[in-house]
Amino acid sequence: MKRITIITFLIFCFSAFFTFNATAKTQFTYANFFPPQHGQSKLAESWCKEVEKRTNGEIIIKYYPSSTLLNPGTMYD
Repeated sequence: MKRITIITFLIFCFSAFFTFNATAKTQFTYANFFPPQHGQSKLAESWCKEVEKRTNGEIIIKYYPSSTLLNPGTMYD
């Protein structure tokens, strides 16, 4: 009985160890209606890069300027 308990415990430990190594990256989408040359767009783009840098690539923010995803009325709700 003791051997079965130890084997079960070891299997659990090894499976938990390999589960933590398989974490996925998190992706977010960020959009605004300013053109790419606008100061807000440049700031947003640098912010997205800074988040990715500080999280060591674990969080990625895809940036879409100039009403690429939505029109201004929908974004500014």
